[in-house]
Amino acid sequence: MLSRKLAAAAAAFALLLAAPAVAQGPQNQPELTVSPDVLTQGSVTTVAYSNPNMAGQTVVITVDNGDRRNPQTTTIEIVLNEDGRGAATWNVPYWTAAKFNAPDVEEVYCPIVR
Repeated sequence: MLSRKLAAAAAAFALLLAAPAVAQGPQNQPELTVSPDVLTQGSVTTVAYSNPNMAGQTVVITVDNGDRRNPQTTTIEIVLNEDGRGAATWNVPYWTAAKFNAPDVEEVYCPIVR
């Protein structure tokens, strides 16, 4: 019985690791998604945001490198459709990490590899 519980817990943990980086609340609440959740320097990633309360508006996503010695910040603008959903691509810089912040969601952290 214990081994089944451990196997189920291990399977759930594996699924969690494979999921994209997401910050969200309850259903129909704002959501910020970065895919994939581990970024590669020089690649392109997709940043998606949804918020039914902001349908038709432009949302500014702030991205920073989290570096206290050499802080760098950039922004991504996403135009939301009539359902409050939108996405944009982002060119991953030569940072070691990226922290994505948007209105009404928790920060999304993504490590960046070479």
